[in-house]
Amino acid sequence: MSLEPNPALELYIGMDDETLLAELEGALLGRGPGFGPSDVDQAVRFASDWLDQRTEEFRQLLCGNVRVRLEHGGGLDKLTDAAVVADALQALLGKPTAYIVAVILLRRGLNGLCDTAGH
Repeated sequence: MSLEPNPALELYIGMDDETLLAELEGALLGRGPGFGPSDVDQAVRFASDWLDQRTEEFRQLLCGNVRVRLEHGGGLDKLTDAAVVADALQALLGKPTAYIVAVILLRRGLNGLCDTAGH
């Protein structure tokens, strides 16, 4: 279980939200020959819906020890935070999906995920 810097994570951290969601859709479904700019909106919607449907799974994986580790980690940087979250998600999602989801969830905020009404 290594949390060393990862070039893939660095790449995903540098992407804007729309590109990141399109990458997630591609990681989940693969890229067919027809994938192009006209499909970006559909890819973003698909990836957003997929994330929303798995909110509870992510909450269970991240809102205990992982969240505490990040909160008490002494100001970790984005890359290290993403590595910690991706490590927690990897068994569920595999690579590179765990990397992409980690960056998205960190951008959205773990406090929002973990402090949602009903939890």
